[in-house]
Amino acid sequence: MDRKILTTHCDLLCLNSDKNWGHSFLGGNAFLKPLIITLLALIVFAIPALAGPGDAALSQAQDLKNKGDFTGALTTANSGLALDPANLKLALLIGDIYFTQNRYDSALAYYSKILEKKAKDPDALYGAGMSAFSLKSYDQALQYFATGEKAGKNKAKFSYGKGLTLMEQTKYNEADIAFRQAIDKDKKNPAYHLALAEVNFRSKTYPIAISEFSKAIELDSALYAGRADIHYKIAQSYFNLRNVNQAIQEYQIDVQLHPADTTAWTELSRIYEVSGNIPQAVLCYEKYLALSPNNGAAWFDLGKLYLKVPDQKLAAEAFEKAVSLKAKEAESYGYLGKIYSDRKEFDKAFDAYNRFEAALGAPDSANYWYEKGKVLMKVGEKNAIYFDTALVAFDKAISLDTSFSGAYEYAGLTRYYQKNYSGAIAYFTKEIGLDSTSINTFRNLGFSYMKIEQYGNAAKAFSRALSLKPEDILMRSLLGKIYSVNKDYKNSVEQYEYILSHDTPDLTDSIRCEVYPELGSGYLQLGNYQAALTALLKAERCRSNDFTVIMNIAASYESSEKIKDANTYYKKALEINPSSKEAKKGVLRTTLVGKE
Repeated sequence: MDRKILTTHCDLLCLNSDKNWGHSFLGGNAFLKPLIITLLALIVFAIPALAGPGDAALSQAQDLKNKGDFTGALTTANSGLALDPANLKLALLIGDIYFTQNRYDSALAYYSKILEKKAKDPDALYGAGMSAFSLKSYDQALQYFATGEKAGKNKAKFSYGKGLTLMEQTKYNEADIAFRQAIDKDKKNPAYHLALAEVNFRSKTYPIAISEFSKAIELDSALYAGRADIHYKIAQSYFNLRNVNQAIQEYQIDVQLHPADTTAWTELSRIYEVSGNIPQAVLCYEKYLALSPNNGAAWFDLGKLYLKVPDQKLAAEAFEKAVSLKAKEAESYGYLGKIYSDRKEFDKAFDAYNRFEAALGAPDSANYWYEKGKVLMKVGEKNAIYFDTALVAFDKAISLDTSFSGAYEYAGLTRYYQKNYSGAIAYFTKEIGLDSTSINTFRNLGFSYMKIEQYGNAAKAFSRALSLKPEDILMRSLLGKIYSVNKDYKNSVEQYEYILSHDTPDLTDSIRCEVYPELGSGYLQLGNYQAALTALLKAERCRSNDFTVIMNIAASYESSEKIKDANTYYKKALEINPSSKEAKKGVLRTTLVGKE
């Protein structure tokens, strides 16, 4: 067999598929373990066959080794070496076996014995260099590789070994040069291209890493599927170059070829998430958790992804799984409380908060007590005793953060539900002092004032709300009614005219029919009878049998001295409500005036 082919074969075996490739020989450089197999083969073919007393032992030991009987092979080889101390083949075989067994000290000792007799033996130098490398004796390894380079035989191999050593010393530039020297001498050895790719990957020179990984696959197509780390590292390289599409493509190849690669599944999920493809991100995380179902932190992350789908049901299941595995408990309970609350499963939300406190104690988080208070307030709608508990939660939030405006608002709302309107007003006022842009708080303040019949203050509160949201038709209509109650007809009319003059999507025919009677009544009180009639006659088209509308039309006609029309409408009002004294008086009065 050609020695160059054997060397190439060795170097291919020397690169393992572990993602921590080449970092620590003793800790996992499995890619070097097959090296000794080739070294042995090199020795067998490199040293001329000279008959000697140890040759029979060599042959027998080699057979035992090939069968996997390393103990028997060592015993036989050592026996042969005792008979024939000058037999370098036996010494190399013993070094090879020790190397295969990870007994690097012993392997180095035997390679050293050979070098004492034959200082430039390339196989012993390489074996000694790789043994020293495996023992992390990097300076010693470099000496062996340097001597091997100077010996003039298999320079590519020694440059490669030197590059591996320099790479472990994080001397990436020098390692890059060494690997290029190896490639210069043997351009078609895929192992050398893989090594050059690796050192550039570690030094974050990603374009070269991608190019060299691809070159290695081009030279040996078996690497495409045979090495789990190649596509992974190409994917990482593309991602670091912000080429997300290519990164995804390489990760997909990786997980297709190596579906148990948990790291690739999680990283591919994150890339999909970053690129906005949430369904695919979820799918990848689900694949990962099928392989690692007891990773509570991963269930927590999956829960957050489900929220982005959005799928609150699956998110809740994921967070419950995280809690059961004692992972991210505080955060998971927080999400569970919020999810169950959003889904209007308030009893479950309340239970989640109780489980949180049972497991972790009462937290010093204002937001926690705020969210719990909102849940308790909803539970209180079915059972009012929980309103008091809700108030405790909101007050706790305020005690932890006196500037928490939302807590003041909900503390006010809860008191409003308890019909403690004065208490509600106090909290709404405090909330406004912290946040003067809260439309809802001004509304709630206005309603609270209405409950205690402080209509002037109610009007002020609604006016402040409308200054923030002038297009709010319902609130403006309510303000108009409050002005009417206060007999402030001028401001009342202004609100209704504003509504009718602003054509918004909320201004429906139904709303117009609500506004016309109020507007007409306001104009009637102001003595603007023509404007009153314009609005009231439109109101009549909406409510032809509305007693108040008909009476106001009659009054407007009468005040405009259109007695006949007034009489007609008083009669119509009397038909609607025959017992109305005012309608009867109106008919009598306009009948008498009409006869004059």
